[in-house]
Amino acid sequence: MRTSCFLVTLAAAPFLASPAPLGAQAPEPHGKSAKARRGPFRAVFEAEGAFVPAHFTELSFSPQAYEGELRVAEVAPHGSRVRQGDVVLKLEDEKARDALRAAEWAQRTAERTLADAKVRYGEHEADMQRDVARAERELALADQALKGYLEVHRPLEKDEHELGHRSYKHSIDDQEDELAQLGKMYKEDQLTEETEEIVLKRANRNLEETKKRLDLFLRRHDFSEKFHEPAERERLENAPKDKRKALTDLRRARESGRELGKIELERLEHEAGAARRRLERLRADLERMAIRAPHDGVVIHGALEEKVAVSVLKRHQAIQAHQPIVTVADPGALKVRFNLKEKDRYRLSAGMGAAIVPEAIPDRRLAGSVEPVSGFPLPDNTWNAHVLFAHEDERLLPLLKAKVVVVLHDGMDALTVPLGAVFRRGDRSVCYVKGHAPFGVIARTVVTGPDNGKDVLIREGLSEGDEVLLEEPAAP
Repeated sequence: MRTSCFLVTLAAAPFLASPAPLGAQAPEPHGKSAKARRGPFRAVFEAEGAFVPAHFTELSFSPQAYEGELRVAEVAPHGSRVRQGDVVLKLEDEKARDALRAAEWAQRTAERTLADAKVRYGEHEADMQRDVARAERELALADQALKGYLEVHRPLEKDEHELGHRSYKHSIDDQEDELAQLGKMYKEDQLTEETEEIVLKRANRNLEETKKRLDLFLRRHDFSEKFHEPAERERLENAPKDKRKALTDLRRARESGRELGKIELERLEHEAGAARRRLERLRADLERMAIRAPHDGVVIHGALEEKVAVSVLKRHQAIQAHQPIVTVADPGALKVRFNLKEKDRYRLSAGMGAAIVPEAIPDRRLAGSVEPVSGFPLPDNTWNAHVLFAHEDERLLPLLKAKVVVVLHDGMDALTVPLGAVFRRGDRSVCYVKGHAPFGVIARTVVTGPDNGKDVLIREGLSEGDEVLLEEPAAP
C-alpha cells in the first residue's frame, strides 16, 4: 500500500505543476538517470607497497627490572649480514651496572634486616612467655595475700588486740590491788617511812604508765581500724584485680605482638624476596643488553611487523624499551606488503591473483597471490596485506618499492550501472528503477560486484536497459 501511494503521489505531482512553456524541454521529474548496460568491464585494485622479507625476527629490549634510559653503544650496520649468535646491538650498560650494585646492597640489607627480625621475634616470644608466667605468679600471690589477710591476719589482729586489752586491764587491776595492799601495810607500819614513800611512788607511777599505755594501745588500735585497715584491705582487694587485668593485657599484647611480628616477618620476607628477584632480573637485563641474532640473516634497522619503519641507528642514540629496534631478516624469500583501506577490506580475498611491478625494475612483472587478511585493523583503521610470489632475481631486495595490481573483474559481457546509482538501505543495496507508469519509481534490491571507481558490476536485481536514478528520490 505504501508503494502504491508513493507512485500515485509521484505521478500526480507533475499534473499539479504549471505547464512548461511551449517549446521548452520538460525537466526530469526524478533527476538524472542512466540505463543498465552490458559490455566490457574491468575493475582493478592498485596499491603502493614494498618488498619485505617473508621470514624475519624483530628484536627489542624488554627489561624486567631496569628502568633507566637506553642508548646505543654498538650496532651492526644496516644491511649487513650476521650469523646466529652474533651481537647485533649492544646497549650502554654503565647505569645498569650502577643499578645492579645498588640492588645487591639492597638485597644484602633486606636479608640482614630479615635475619635480625627473626631473632627479635624469637626473643620477644621468650620474653613474653616469661612475663606472662611472672604475671600469673604475681596474681596467685595477690590472691593468696588477700585470702591470708582476710582469713589469717585479721583474726590474729583481733585476737592480739583482745589479748593486749585484757593484759593491760589485768595489769592495772593487779597494780591497783598491790597499791591497795601496800596502803594497808603502811597503815600497820610494817615498813619504814623511807621505804614506804619509795614503794608507793613507784607503784603509783607504774599504774599511771600502764593506764597511759592502755590508752595509747586503744587509740592506736582505733586509728588502725579507722584508717590503716581500710586502706590495707582496699590495697589487697585491688591487687588481684590489677594483677588479673595486667595479665589479661599482657596476654593480649603477647597475641598482638606475635601476630604483628608474623606480619612484620612476612613483609620483610616479601621485601627480601623482591630484592632477590630484582637483583636476578637486573643481572638478566644486563646480559640481554648485548642483543644477539636469533638466526642467520640481514640486519635491518627498524621494524617490519606492523609498519615498515626503518631508521638508521647511531651510537649514543636513545631508544625505547619494548619497541622493535632492529630486525634480522632471512635474505631469501620476499613478499610484498601493501596497505589495505577499510573500503577495500572485503574486495580482496585470499588466493586472488596479483601482479607486482617493482619500482626499481619497471619492466619486470611478477605474478603472485594475495595472502589471507585477518585480525583487527591497525590504529589508522587499515590492514597490512601481503602478496606472495616466487623469484630468483637477486636485484629484488627488502624495502624496495613496488606496485600491486589485483584484477577484481575482467569480462566482455558484464551488466553495469554508474556507481552513483547504487544506494544503501540498511543491510541492502538498492537501485531506484523507473517503472512503466509515466513517473513511477521502484526501489529494487541488487547484488553488486566490484567497481572501477566509475561503474559497478550488477550480479543480480537488474536487467539490461533498466533505467536507474542517479539521485535518491525524496520520501513522499
